[in-house]
Amino acid sequence: MAEKARSKKVITPEGRLSFPHLFEARGYEGSAEKYSTALLFPPGTDLSEMKKAANEAAKIQKASWPAKRPYNPRNPFRDATEKAHLDGYEEGWTVVSFSSKRRPGVVAPDKTPVTDENVAHAGRWARVSCVAFAYDVKGNHGVSFALNNVQLVPAKGREDSPFGSASRAEDDFDEIEDIDGDGDGDEIAPGDEDELFK
Repeated sequence: MAEKARSKKVITPEGRLSFPHLFEARGYEGSAEKYSTALLFPPGTDLSEMKKAANEAAKIQKASWPAKRPYNPRNPFRDATEKAHLDGYEEGWTVVSFSSKRRPGVVAPDKTPVTDENVAHAGRWARVSCVAFAYDVKGNHGVSFALNNVQLVPAKGREDSPFGSASRAEDDFDEIEDIDGDGDGDEIAPGDEDELFK
């Protein structure tokens, strides 16, 4: 029996969740429904253990690869600027995707279970337990990562606001002096009502 092209389990460095679907499986364009997320890793993150796992899976697959077929596996480590229009996809960052048909466990920093998907929001810092595996589907081959479990981690002073979140009201507006104390801000002077929609 051929050896499965899979690595040993790896715990990723800390990164920011992107498009997390950890509590409900999703399918795209007719594909099988899966639980998934991506992690965005900042510049300087040590990804050596993940790359070691990816190379391990690729090496196993390549050992039984047809001699006449070029072996050019898709790289699971992507430059975030390929999707620079998305929140969090900044220069120097690396994005890696994870998926599984099995629902992952999600825990807080103290390892208590997390059941509220709003807590595990896009932009939240987390780390993932995963396994690298090689695939060959419909002519496309490469290495990807199977999603096992997710642990949310403290921001430690890093930006962790939800991606795509609305601005705060107190940030949008300047303070308006309330002259008569009625709470309406007196932004419309008496007699100016007819001038609003000229």
